[in-house]
Amino acid sequence: TAQIIYLNQNTTNNKTPLEITYSQPQSKQAIFVPPRIRVFNNSCVETCLFDGLTEDDYMLIINITNATLIIENIMFDIETLDYIPPEKRERTVYLNKAVNESIERSIQWLTGQNNIDIGSLYALHEANKVLNDQRLSTLIAEQLDRTSDFYLPYKRLIKGEPFSLSEVDERFFEFRYNSNLIPILRCQQHPLTAEFLDRLVDIRGTDEEYGYYDDLHVLLALVWMRERKCFDEDLIDLFIKQRIMLVEKKPVGNISLDMLAERLAFIQYAGYSVSSDQITTLVENQNTDGGFGIMYGEKSHPHATSHALWALAEWSNG
Repeated sequence: TAQIIYLNQNTTNNKTPLEITYSQPQSKQAIFVPPRIRVFNNSCVETCLFDGLTEDDYMLIINITNATLIIENIMFDIETLDYIPPEKRERTVYLNKAVNESIERSIQWLTGQNNIDIGSLYALHEANKVLNDQRLSTLIAEQLDRTSDFYLPYKRLIKGEPFSLSEVDERFFEFRYNSNLIPILRCQQHPLTAEFLDRLVDIRGTDEEYGYYDDLHVLLALVWMRERKCFDEDLIDLFIKQRIMLVEKKPVGNISLDMLAERLAFIQYAGYSVSSDQITTLVENQNTDGGFGIMYGEKSHPHATSHALWALAEWSNG
Protein backbone atom coordinates (compact mmCIF):
# COMPACT_ATOMS: atom_id res chain seq x y z
CA THR A 1 0.00 0.00 0.00
CA ALA A 2 1.32 3.47 -0.92
CA GLN A 3 0.27 7.04 -0.10
CA ILE A 4 1.60 10.42 -1.27
CA ILE A 5 2.15 13.13 1.37
CA TYR A 6 2.62 16.68 0.01
CA LEU A 7 4.24 19.29 2.24
CA ASN A 8 4.28 23.02 1.40
CA GLN A 9 6.48 25.22 3.60
CA ASN A 10 7.73 28.78 3.03
CA THR A 11 11.43 28.53 3.87
CA THR A 12 11.90 32.34 4.10
CA ASN A 13 9.13 32.84 6.59
CA ASN A 14 9.00 30.34 9.41
CA LYS A 15 5.69 31.80 10.59
CA THR A 16 3.89 30.56 7.50
CA PRO A 17 1.75 27.53 8.44
CA LEU A 18 2.93 24.16 7.13
CA GLU A 19 0.51 22.87 4.48
CA ILE A 20 0.15 19.11 4.43
CA THR A 21 -2.00 17.23 1.91
CA TYR A 22 -2.55 13.46 1.86
CA SER A 23 -3.55 11.37 -1.13
CA GLN A 24 -5.89 8.42 -0.86
CA PRO A 25 -3.98 5.18 -0.09
CA GLN A 26 -3.67 2.87 -3.09
CA SER A 27 -2.93 -0.86 -2.97
CA LYS A 28 -1.48 -3.11 -5.65
CA GLN A 29 -0.67 -6.82 -5.55
CA ALA A 30 3.07 -7.43 -5.65
CA ILE A 31 4.76 -10.65 -6.70
CA PHE A 32 8.27 -10.99 -5.35
CA VAL A 33 10.65 -13.13 -7.41
CA PRO A 34 14.00 -14.22 -5.96
CA PRO A 35 16.73 -12.51 -8.01
CA ARG A 36 19.05 -14.61 -10.13
CA ILE A 37 22.23 -12.63 -10.51
CA ARG A 38 25.22 -13.58 -12.62
CA VAL A 39 28.10 -11.14 -12.70
CA PHE A 40 30.49 -10.93 -15.66
CA ASN A 41 33.34 -8.44 -15.79
CA ASN A 42 35.17 -7.75 -19.05
CA SER A 43 33.80 -10.99 -20.44
CA CYS A 44 33.07 -9.91 -23.98
CA VAL A 45 32.52 -7.00 -26.31
CA GLU A 46 30.16 -8.09 -29.07
CA THR A 47 29.68 -11.83 -28.54
CA CYS A 48 29.20 -13.56 -25.22
CA LEU A 49 29.30 -17.26 -24.42
CA PHE A 50 28.38 -18.23 -20.87
CA ASP A 51 27.83 -21.77 -19.61
CA GLY A 52 24.65 -22.53 -17.75
CA LEU A 53 22.46 -19.72 -19.04
CA THR A 54 19.01 -20.29 -20.45
CA GLU A 55 16.60 -17.89 -22.10
CA ASP A 56 14.98 -17.27 -18.69
CA ASP A 57 18.20 -16.13 -17.04
CA TYR A 58 18.89 -12.87 -18.84
CA MET A 59 18.60 -9.56 -16.98
CA LEU A 60 20.36 -6.46 -18.26
CA ILE A 61 21.70 -4.12 -15.55
CA ILE A 62 23.52 -0.96 -16.62
CA ASN A 63 25.43 1.18 -14.12
CA ILE A 64 26.50 4.66 -15.20
CA THR A 65 28.18 7.55 -13.32
CA ASN A 66 27.97 11.21 -14.30
CA ALA A 67 26.60 10.35 -17.71
CA THR A 68 23.40 10.21 -19.72
CA LEU A 69 22.50 6.90 -21.34
CA ILE A 70 20.04 6.77 -24.24
CA ILE A 71 18.98 3.32 -25.52
CA GLU A 72 16.86 3.26 -28.64
CA ASN A 73 16.71 -0.54 -28.93
CA ILE A 74 18.53 -3.68 -27.89
CA MET A 75 19.01 -6.57 -30.28
CA PHE A 76 20.51 -9.94 -29.41
CA ASP A 77 20.51 -13.57 -30.52
CA ILE A 78 20.79 -16.61 -28.29
CA GLU A 79 22.88 -19.37 -29.79
CA THR A 80 23.25 -22.62 -27.91
CA LEU A 81 26.00 -25.17 -28.22
CA ASP A 82 24.94 -28.77 -27.79
CA TYR A 83 27.50 -30.12 -25.38
CA ILE A 84 26.80 -33.72 -24.41
CA PRO A 85 28.79 -35.14 -21.50
CA PRO A 86 30.64 -38.39 -22.38
CA GLU A 87 28.44 -40.56 -20.14
CA LYS A 88 25.25 -39.13 -21.65
CA ARG A 89 26.74 -39.46 -25.14
CA GLU A 90 27.24 -43.18 -24.54
CA ARG A 91 23.63 -43.57 -23.42
CA THR A 92 22.44 -41.66 -26.48
CA VAL A 93 24.46 -43.85 -28.83
CA TYR A 94 23.09 -46.95 -27.11
CA LEU A 95 19.49 -45.69 -27.32
CA ASN A 96 19.78 -44.71 -30.99
CA LYS A 97 21.11 -48.18 -31.77
CA ALA A 98 18.30 -49.77 -29.76
CA VAL A 99 15.70 -47.64 -31.55
CA ASN A 100 17.01 -48.64 -34.98
CA GLU A 101 16.96 -52.31 -34.00
CA SER A 102 13.44 -51.93 -32.59
CA ILE A 103 12.26 -50.31 -35.83
CA GLU A 104 13.59 -53.23 -37.87
CA ARG A 105 11.98 -55.83 -35.61
CA SER A 106 8.66 -53.96 -35.71
CA ILE A 107 8.65 -53.90 -39.50
CA GLN A 108 9.42 -57.61 -39.64
CA TRP A 109 6.51 -58.38 -37.31
CA LEU A 110 4.08 -56.11 -39.15
CA THR A 111 4.85 -57.58 -42.58
CA GLY A 112 3.55 -60.89 -41.26
CA GLN A 113 0.13 -59.48 -40.32
CA ASN A 114 -2.93 -59.84 -42.55
CA ASN A 115 -5.54 -57.68 -40.86
CA ILE A 116 -4.27 -54.19 -39.98
CA ASP A 117 -6.95 -51.61 -39.13
CA ILE A 118 -7.20 -48.29 -40.97
CA GLY A 119 -5.90 -46.21 -38.03
CA SER A 120 -2.79 -48.38 -37.87
CA LEU A 121 -2.31 -48.05 -41.62
CA TYR A 122 -2.35 -44.27 -41.23
CA ALA A 123 0.30 -44.55 -38.50
CA LEU A 124 2.43 -46.71 -40.80
CA HIS A 125 1.92 -44.19 -43.59
CA GLU A 126 3.29 -41.39 -41.40
CA ALA A 127 6.14 -43.56 -40.14
CA ASN A 128 7.14 -44.43 -43.67
CA LYS A 129 7.42 -40.75 -44.60
CA VAL A 130 10.50 -40.89 -42.39
CA LEU A 131 11.69 -44.44 -42.99
CA ASN A 132 10.95 -44.74 -46.73
CA ASP A 133 10.96 -48.53 -46.40
CA GLN A 134 9.74 -50.48 -49.43
CA ARG A 135 8.42 -53.28 -47.22
CA LEU A 136 6.11 -50.84 -45.48
CA SER A 137 5.03 -49.29 -48.79
CA THR A 138 4.05 -52.74 -50.08
CA LEU A 139 2.32 -53.67 -46.82
CA ILE A 140 0.26 -50.46 -46.74
CA ALA A 141 -0.80 -50.83 -50.39
CA GLU A 142 -1.85 -54.46 -49.94
CA GLN A 143 -3.76 -53.76 -46.73
CA LEU A 144 -5.54 -50.74 -48.24
CA ASP A 145 -6.80 -52.94 -51.08
CA ARG A 146 -8.35 -55.24 -48.47
CA THR A 147 -9.87 -52.40 -46.43
CA SER A 148 -13.58 -51.69 -46.87
CA ASP A 149 -14.62 -48.48 -48.64
CA PHE A 150 -16.56 -47.70 -45.49
CA TYR A 151 -13.26 -46.12 -44.44
CA LEU A 152 -12.89 -44.25 -47.73
CA PRO A 153 -11.80 -40.86 -46.28
CA TYR A 154 -8.80 -42.41 -44.55
CA LYS A 155 -7.97 -44.61 -47.52
CA ARG A 156 -7.90 -41.52 -49.74
CA LEU A 157 -5.88 -39.62 -47.13
CA ILE A 158 -3.19 -42.29 -47.13
CA LYS A 159 -3.17 -42.49 -50.92
CA GLY A 160 -3.09 -38.69 -51.23
CA GLU A 161 -6.34 -38.64 -53.19
CA PRO A 162 -9.33 -36.27 -52.75
CA PHE A 163 -12.82 -37.36 -51.80
CA SER A 164 -16.26 -35.77 -51.58
CA LEU A 165 -18.61 -36.00 -48.62
CA SER A 166 -21.24 -37.53 -50.88
CA GLU A 167 -19.00 -40.60 -51.18
CA VAL A 168 -18.89 -41.14 -47.42
CA ASP A 169 -21.34 -43.47 -45.69
CA GLU A 170 -23.38 -41.40 -43.20
CA ARG A 171 -22.85 -44.07 -40.55
CA PHE A 172 -19.12 -43.37 -40.75
CA PHE A 173 -19.60 -40.09 -38.86
CA GLU A 174 -21.19 -41.93 -35.94
CA PHE A 175 -17.85 -43.50 -35.03
CA ARG A 176 -15.74 -41.84 -32.35
CA TYR A 177 -13.48 -39.02 -33.63
CA ASN A 178 -14.67 -39.13 -37.26
CA SER A 179 -17.06 -36.18 -36.88
CA ASN A 180 -14.10 -34.07 -35.76
CA LEU A 181 -11.42 -35.38 -38.10
CA ILE A 182 -13.15 -35.76 -41.46
CA PRO A 183 -14.33 -32.12 -41.89
CA ILE A 184 -10.72 -31.03 -41.37
CA LEU A 185 -9.63 -33.05 -44.40
CA ARG A 186 -12.11 -31.01 -46.47
CA CYS A 187 -11.53 -27.58 -44.93
CA GLN A 188 -10.11 -26.07 -48.13
CA GLN A 189 -13.29 -26.96 -50.03
CA HIS A 190 -15.63 -26.34 -47.08
CA PRO A 191 -14.14 -23.85 -44.58
CA LEU A 192 -14.60 -24.70 -40.94
CA THR A 193 -16.51 -22.39 -38.62
CA ALA A 194 -15.18 -20.79 -35.45
CA GLU A 195 -17.81 -22.80 -33.59
CA PHE A 196 -16.23 -26.02 -34.90
CA LEU A 197 -12.83 -24.97 -33.59
CA ASP A 198 -14.25 -23.87 -30.23
CA ARG A 199 -16.06 -27.17 -29.82
CA LEU A 200 -12.90 -29.10 -30.67
CA VAL A 201 -10.55 -27.30 -28.27
CA ASP A 202 -13.14 -27.53 -25.49
CA ILE A 203 -12.95 -31.34 -25.54
CA ARG A 204 -11.30 -32.65 -22.39
CA GLY A 205 -10.50 -36.32 -21.96
CA THR A 206 -12.54 -37.19 -18.87
CA ASP A 207 -14.06 -40.47 -20.04
CA GLU A 208 -12.52 -43.26 -17.95
CA GLU A 209 -11.98 -45.59 -20.91
CA TYR A 210 -11.39 -43.21 -23.84
CA GLY A 211 -10.40 -39.92 -22.18
CA TYR A 212 -6.71 -40.14 -22.92
CA TYR A 213 -7.37 -41.08 -26.54
CA ASP A 214 -9.76 -38.09 -26.78
CA ASP A 215 -6.97 -35.69 -25.84
CA LEU A 216 -4.56 -37.30 -28.29
CA HIS A 217 -7.02 -37.21 -31.18
CA VAL A 218 -7.76 -33.54 -30.55
CA LEU A 219 -4.00 -32.99 -30.85
CA LEU A 220 -3.97 -34.94 -34.12
CA ALA A 221 -6.92 -32.89 -35.40
CA LEU A 222 -5.12 -29.64 -34.61
CA VAL A 223 -1.98 -30.76 -36.45
CA TRP A 224 -4.13 -31.64 -39.48
CA MET A 225 -5.64 -28.15 -39.28
CA ARG A 226 -2.20 -26.58 -39.29
CA GLU A 227 -1.07 -28.68 -42.25
CA ARG A 228 -4.14 -27.72 -44.26
CA LYS A 229 -4.17 -24.09 -43.12
CA CYS A 230 -7.78 -24.37 -41.96
CA PHE A 231 -7.30 -21.42 -39.56
CA ASP A 232 -4.64 -18.88 -38.66
CA GLU A 233 -1.41 -20.81 -38.12
CA ASP A 234 -0.36 -18.90 -34.99
CA LEU A 235 -3.73 -19.58 -33.39
CA ILE A 236 -3.54 -23.30 -34.14
CA ASP A 237 0.06 -23.43 -32.87
CA LEU A 238 -1.17 -21.99 -29.59
CA PHE A 239 -3.90 -24.61 -29.29
CA ILE A 240 -1.41 -27.37 -30.15
CA LYS A 241 0.93 -26.21 -27.40
CA GLN A 242 -1.93 -26.06 -24.90
CA ARG A 243 -3.10 -29.55 -25.82
CA ILE A 244 0.41 -31.01 -25.47
CA MET A 245 0.70 -29.42 -22.02
CA LEU A 246 -2.63 -31.03 -21.11
CA VAL A 247 -1.49 -34.43 -22.40
CA GLU A 248 1.86 -34.27 -20.62
CA LYS A 249 0.20 -33.50 -17.28
CA LYS A 250 -1.16 -37.03 -17.24
CA PRO A 251 1.38 -39.42 -15.69
CA VAL A 252 2.86 -42.01 -18.02
CA GLY A 253 2.64 -44.68 -15.34
CA ASN A 254 -1.15 -44.71 -15.53
CA ILE A 255 -1.53 -45.40 -19.24
CA SER A 256 -1.32 -48.46 -21.47
CA LEU A 257 1.61 -49.21 -23.75
CA ASP A 258 -0.64 -48.46 -26.73
CA MET A 259 -1.45 -45.01 -25.29
CA LEU A 260 2.23 -44.36 -24.63
CA ALA A 261 3.03 -45.17 -28.25
CA GLU A 262 0.29 -42.84 -29.53
CA ARG A 263 1.38 -40.11 -27.14
CA LEU A 264 5.00 -40.23 -28.29
CA ALA A 265 4.00 -40.42 -31.96
CA PHE A 266 1.47 -37.56 -31.89
CA ILE A 267 3.62 -35.17 -29.82
CA GLN A 268 6.59 -35.62 -32.16
CA TYR A 269 4.31 -35.36 -35.20
CA ALA A 270 3.21 -31.99 -33.82
CA GLY A 271 6.85 -30.87 -33.87
CA TYR A 272 7.63 -31.21 -30.17
CA SER A 273 10.23 -33.38 -28.48
CA VAL A 274 9.71 -36.24 -26.04
CA SER A 275 12.01 -37.53 -23.36
CA SER A 276 14.57 -40.26 -24.02
CA ASP A 277 13.30 -42.00 -20.89
CA GLN A 278 9.88 -42.50 -22.47
CA ILE A 279 11.42 -43.77 -25.70
CA THR A 280 13.53 -46.15 -23.62
CA THR A 281 10.39 -47.39 -21.85
CA LEU A 282 8.77 -48.06 -25.21
CA VAL A 283 11.78 -49.94 -26.60
CA GLU A 284 12.24 -52.01 -23.44
CA ASN A 285 8.63 -53.22 -23.62
CA GLN A 286 8.82 -54.56 -27.16
CA ASN A 287 7.86 -58.23 -27.28
CA THR A 288 10.33 -60.88 -28.33
CA ASP A 289 8.45 -61.40 -31.61
CA GLY A 290 9.04 -57.73 -32.54
CA GLY A 291 5.56 -56.39 -31.86
CA PHE A 292 4.05 -54.33 -29.04
CA GLY A 293 1.03 -55.18 -26.92
CA ILE A 294 -1.92 -52.94 -26.10
CA MET A 295 -1.10 -53.38 -22.43
CA TYR A 296 2.31 -54.03 -20.92
CA GLY A 297 3.18 -57.72 -21.22
CA GLU A 298 0.29 -58.59 -23.55
CA LYS A 299 0.64 -60.27 -26.94
CA SER A 300 1.60 -58.11 -29.90
CA HIS A 301 -1.13 -56.06 -31.59
CA PRO A 302 -1.06 -54.19 -34.95
CA HIS A 303 -2.40 -50.94 -33.48
CA ALA A 304 0.16 -50.67 -30.69
CA THR A 305 2.99 -51.84 -32.95
CA SER A 306 2.13 -49.40 -35.76
CA HIS A 307 2.02 -46.42 -33.42
CA ALA A 308 5.18 -47.55 -31.63
CA LEU A 309 6.91 -47.73 -35.01
CA TRP A 310 5.66 -44.24 -35.85
CA ALA A 311 6.98 -42.90 -32.53
CA LEU A 312 10.36 -44.57 -33.02
CA ALA A 313 10.59 -43.35 -36.61
CA GLU A 314 9.96 -39.76 -35.53
CA TRP A 315 12.59 -40.12 -32.79
CA SER A 316 15.16 -41.52 -35.24
CA ASN A 317 14.53 -38.50 -37.47
CA GLY A 318 15.07 -36.00 -34.65
